[in-house]
Amino acid sequence: MSEAKDKIIESSKKLFCQKGYASTSIRDILEDSGTGKGQLYHYFLSKKEICLEVIHAHSSEWEKQCFAPLLRQMKDPEEALLAMLDWEIRMHKDEIQHYGCAVGNLAVELGAGEDEDFRELLR
Repeated sequence: MSEAKDKIIESSKKLFCQKGYASTSIRDILEDSGTGKGQLYHYFLSKKEICLEVIHAHSSEWEKQCFAPLLRQMKDPEEALLAMLDWEIRMHKDEIQHYGCAVGNLAVELGAGEDEDFRELLR
């Protein structure tokens, strides 16, 4: 993936978490990521497409770093849950301000909405 695309995804993830999907504009994403409009539209056709990629990227990160090595490898469910919580705490320990889980926040905002693409992916 390109550095510009990564910046757009990370900025969008942060902004969707902090402000919500509906309250985040393309302009907000451009300003926060430091990318130009042409770069953004080279990779994404819309804010919805960016959001779907944020959800995919976040889910993929959880799969690689948490689900596969921890939850699927441990036999004891309690031990697996505690390992997952420890992993999550380590992921957020250096944050100055925490706004919750990006995908969790998106699930609350978009999961019961009219858009089938969001509902299906967040399910």
